[in-house]
Amino acid sequence: MRPVAYLRVSSREQVEGFSIDAQERAIRDYCTAQGWAEPAIYADEGRSGFTDVTEDRPAFSAMLAHATRGDFDVVVVHRLDRFARSLIVTLRELARLEKARVGFVSIGEDMNFATPIGRVFLAMLAALAEYFSRNLSAESRKGIAEKRAQGGHIGGVPYGALRDRAGRLTVDPAHADTLALFLALVADLGHTNAAAALTARGIPSPKGTSWKPPAVHAMVLHGAWLLDQPDPWPSRWSAARTAPRRPRATPNTTRMLTGLARCACGGAIVYGGRTRAKGTERGELCLQCRHFTKDRPKASGCPYRKRLAAYYEARVTDWLLSLPDLRLIPPAPAIDIPALRADVARRRRVLGLALADGNLTEDDYRPRLAALLSEEAALPTASVRTAALAERVAAAQALWPDLTAQERNEILRGLVVRIVITGPDLDIVPIPELATLLDRAPLTL
Repeated sequence: MRPVAYLRVSSREQVEGFSIDAQERAIRDYCTAQGWAEPAIYADEGRSGFTDVTEDRPAFSAMLAHATRGDFDVVVVHRLDRFARSLIVTLRELARLEKARVGFVSIGEDMNFATPIGRVFLAMLAALAEYFSRNLSAESRKGIAEKRAQGGHIGGVPYGALRDRAGRLTVDPAHADTLALFLALVADLGHTNAAAALTARGIPSPKGTSWKPPAVHAMVLHGAWLLDQPDPWPSRWSAARTAPRRPRATPNTTRMLTGLARCACGGAIVYGGRTRAKGTERGELCLQCRHFTKDRPKASGCPYRKRLAAYYEARVTDWLLSLPDLRLIPPAPAIDIPALRADVARRRRVLGLALADGNLTEDDYRPRLAALLSEEAALPTASVRTAALAERVAAAQALWPDLTAQERNEILRGLVVRIVITGPDLDIVPIPELATLLDRAPLTL
């Protein structure tokens, strides 16, 4: 048996604690006791299981994709609620695994869900897991609302504050002088210089480390509780709140493939990092997949780390410049696509009524319905405005060498749906109008 282990914890505290390690150890011990192979590990850390969108858990999506592809024989979880807390997701994804002939084991429930009674208990347990999650959320919201109505503070205790018996925040006398100095330095020097001044004075940050501008900004941002304190605390915080923040080291840059490239694993491709080139100050700019994680490459579902951006930009440039002169294609006749779709829908209704009235047999109904569905699928998705699109492509080809990266990105966004990168290869998917136009282009072009 080739098992795969899925681990999940909902909060960051559980990630930093022992919950996820305990799940992994229990699953490994179970696989060893069963005489199975070492399980592959997929883990979603700090991810809620109470969602119907499986893409919100990238390791969960990758695990299901690999399991249904035949890479594993059985999925093992510590408890059923680690798999999902939604009844819909539980039943849907387990049916998907069953269809692919992949087993499912939940160690905590210790039950064979393949039997009829096991499926009944599975539905009950999944429903209870969803009820527990919904009820806990409702009770938590009710408690938070009541605490807020009574003037209590919601969340952790900020630096320099004390929580009284009523749950309200007051200034801690032991840290009042340090807090006043912090606000004065931020108001006078700004975030960046205040961080340097606090470190030079030997004042540690709330985490006991040296001060950084983001830590200063976070302290000021979460200091709104000082508005409820007596003077002069509100005026001190307001002065620090309006102090200039640290400017960005590098402004946001739109590059040629920004927002267009996708990895074959499904993750977004972004510009990030440079290669380490010997003898040069900076290496070449790279592309990387957001699903790739250095610590858990198997759980990410993506084997790629960094890829040279210039190589793929050159491939896309070659594709655009190699497009034929679309202005030579004769214009397509005007087609009333909504009317055609309405006519197909009308014929489908007539066909269904004929079957319901007994005027048509099941054997005659199925091929005629399949023919109508094929006719509907063959209809164009939109009317093709040949002249405008052809002129746009020709202008882009002529101006391309002199355009900036941002201008190239804007042009590609109007011509391309996405660019899928798989290793050294890429698949450019044009917009439907351009794809239809290219299909009509004669081979001589």
